[in-house]
Amino acid sequence: MAEQAFKVGDKVRLKKLGQDGVVLEVTSKGTYRVGVGAISLEVKPKDLVEAPPEKWKHLSEKLKPKKLPVEGEITREKMPEILDLHGLRVEEALPKVAHFLDQAILADKDQVQILHGLGTGRLLQAVHDYLKKTPTVKRFELEQGNAGITRVYF
Repeated sequence: MAEQAFKVGDKVRLKKLGQDGVVLEVTSKGTYRVGVGAISLEVKPKDLVEAPPEKWKHLSEKLKPKKLPVEGEITREKMPEILDLHGLRVEEALPKVAHFLDQAILADKDQVQILHGLGTGRLLQAVHDYLKKTPTVKRFELEQGNAGITRVYF
């Protein structure tokens, strides 16, 4: 019995494992790279058979994508007038600054305030560096009388 030739995208069953997968690649060695769940395996042609179609119909229904919230997705929400970054590290604060600025633009704000505090000055510097690179920001300045707040203008 001749071995069946598969192509990329074919649904196959691994004989020894009894698992179904998809051919991801036909290698130059004459083997197949098959995706099974979250892993991929290199398999010889003799170890594969065509997957039963009813199995894939059931799986495709089960695996239909659901609408999940996307991280950083912009939605219209009631936004505060000031963003408080107290207690946050730079890595935690900058994504919040980006989201806050996006929300301000969607809410058609002329200006907002970012409360970063004084501390070591590292957070203040990171926020100002970020604002310099943001094209929607016309200008920004430290609040008069309180150097722990930056006022941002659009």
